[in-house]
Amino acid sequence: MSELTQLNKVVLVVETGLEKRVVQEAMSRGAKGYTSVYCFGGGRHGVPDDIFAGSSQVRIEIVTSRKVAESIIRFVLSPEFASRPIAAYMETVEVLDPSHYV
Repeated sequence: MSELTQLNKVVLVVETGLEKRVVQEAMSRGAKGYTSVYCFGGGRHGVPDDIFAGSSQVRIEIVTSRKVAESIIRFVLSPEFASRPIAAYMETVEVLDPSHYV
């Protein structure tokens, strides 16, 4: 089996209206791709009245280098989005072929 390489996965949960902006910014900062999954949830900013009315949030996952991952997280946690309900974190992942991601 080939050797695994450690990279970072950024996980962002944002309002669906922010998806395009966040993805464009991530790509401009060096991300090579992303996965989006529409979802719903609640927390400090409240819970939607009707969770079956449609997805109000999107979970965006990006596997990339630590430098790019940190840059993306700094972007979504900037003052521009301070009043928006955003969750952002980073995990270490292992991949077989890092050339797909960095």
